[in-house]
Amino acid sequence: MKFILAVVITLAGVVPVASGQNAPTNAELRREAAAGSIDAQLKVGEMYREGIGVIQNLREAAKMYRLAAEQGSVDGQVQLGWMYYEGKGVAQDYAEAAKWFRLAAEQGSVDAQVQLGLMYSEGEGEGVVKNYAEAAKWFRLAAEQGDADAQVQLGARYYEGEGVAKNYAEAAKWFRLAADQGNAYGQAGLGAMYYEGKGVAQDYAEAARWIRLAAEQGDADAQVQLGVMYSEGEGVAKNYAEAAKWFQLAAEQGNGLGKLLLGAAYAYGHGVPRVIDTARLLWKQATESEDKEVSAAAFYNLGESYYAAQEFGQRFPQWNDARNYWMRIKPADHEQAYKLASAGLQCMSQGKSSKQCAPLRCSIEGRSDCPDL
Repeated sequence: MKFILAVVITLAGVVPVASGQNAPTNAELRREAAAGSIDAQLKVGEMYREGIGVIQNLREAAKMYRLAAEQGSVDGQVQLGWMYYEGKGVAQDYAEAAKWFRLAAEQGSVDAQVQLGLMYSEGEGEGVVKNYAEAAKWFRLAAEQGDADAQVQLGARYYEGEGVAKNYAEAAKWFRLAADQGNAYGQAGLGAMYYEGKGVAQDYAEAARWIRLAAEQGDADAQVQLGVMYSEGEGVAKNYAEAAKWFQLAAEQGNGLGKLLLGAAYAYGHGVPRVIDTARLLWKQATESEDKEVSAAAFYNLGESYYAAQEFGQRFPQWNDARNYWMRIKPADHEQAYKLASAGLQCMSQGKSSKQCAPLRCSIEGRSDCPDL
């Protein structure tokens, strides 16, 4: 199983505006900024960016950050980089953003190093040419300074072999460093390594421990995986109710796989009441997932629920509905779902019921206990 690792970098390096009896007035700060004070330029930039004591003016904020950045201020360079990256106060320009992030990164700014690494990971449309080796270089510099997000990114590079030689032990090392800092992605990543037995000895109990920590922080992918482990009894005692609980939490965040699996729980009454209409509702929602495999699996399940309606507590099959859902599955999205749906469509064309079609579909699944065709 593979976890998708993502890091959201927020505006960083904010210099707090002083307050209190001895704090300089806005006019004094602006005079100091005009005279070349980097500290004043950063403070005035923040005032204009946030609308603190002045009318918000992003153009003036960018102007102040540029003055500081051109004097070599790391904070000024980072802030100006973000203004260009987000198109605030200046025309959006990823190449210009990369230029200022690089200047800050070369001075050791962790935030700039991580953002530059992400830009090189994405490449086209990010102001730089995609270069995994360059991305790994910047992630490493930030990771070695203890940044948990960078440690996760570097771990992911070692896991995938992007920009560095694939090395599961190194991946586990960096995930662990992030996990030990409480980073949910690091915890999920380390849990995945224990689950797969890559870079560490396979240990489902240890996998469940780390995945639970990530799930409790709200990581939807970890919630799904923890639900799967409860469904299968991997590293935890099998408990369908617990599985459904974690699928529900993931589904509530919009996670397509969580909806797909929670739908299956309702279809079969695993840990929740058996309600096929609820299952179908969840599967319909899962068809909208950006993950094509999840979407295709949801279309398959919907079709199956109508073709084999009697197995789900309904009196009559509804082949037209089954056909409509199955015909929407593309082979490139989910090969097995496509093959199973195609078999079902073939059986319906021959007037065969779901039970009569079971041997054919069983053979497609590659099972050894299939009845004779």
